Amino acid sequence: MTVLFLTLMILWAVGPKTAAAQTVNPQGDQLRTGPVLMVTDYAVVEGERGPGSSFVLQMNIANLSEVNSAHNVVATLKIENVSVSLQEGVTNQLYFHEIPPQQTVSVQFPMEVYSYCAEENMILSMTMTCYDDAAVHYDFQTMMTPDIDVNRTLNVTSLAVPQFVHRNSSMIISATLNN
Repeated sequence: MTVLFLTLMILWAVGPKTAAAQTVNPQGDQLRTGPVLMVTDYAVVEGERGPGSSFVLQMNIANLSEVNSAHNVVATLKIENVSVSLQEGVTNQLYFHEIPPQQTVSVQFPMEVYSYCAEENMILSMTMTCYDDAAVHYDFQTMMTPDIDVNRTLNVTSLAVPQFVHRNSSMIISATLNN
């Protein structure tokens, strides 16, 4: 009875991990699965996101695999906006020797928003490349759109409208707008 109970406990402990890590194709053959990297969340941890300001963006990169480590991970941040950049002297690439299964690493990027920024969102992508234990290469990408605090105000300081308008004719309206 004790031997049977111990055997069942070992099967129960090993069974779910093995089953979750296996992928089966339609022919019933087991396919190899590797690490799965993804930015699970991001947040501004310091500073302001308005035009002319700087801030620190923190991202959490997780290996979602239940059994496979990600080795030689290179994470590259790409910024699509022309009015947002990394602060001077900061690199957009980070290296991790290993991210074990079900583990998360936090990365921080000091950024700045130029004073002429009119965009309401940053468009960022984090590309992650890695290898598994068998030296198989994997590529992953996560897109992010953090908000930029842009106050939009449009003031009309003068408006000139013609006194008369005729049917089927054009008219010119003059306005002075300040943003």
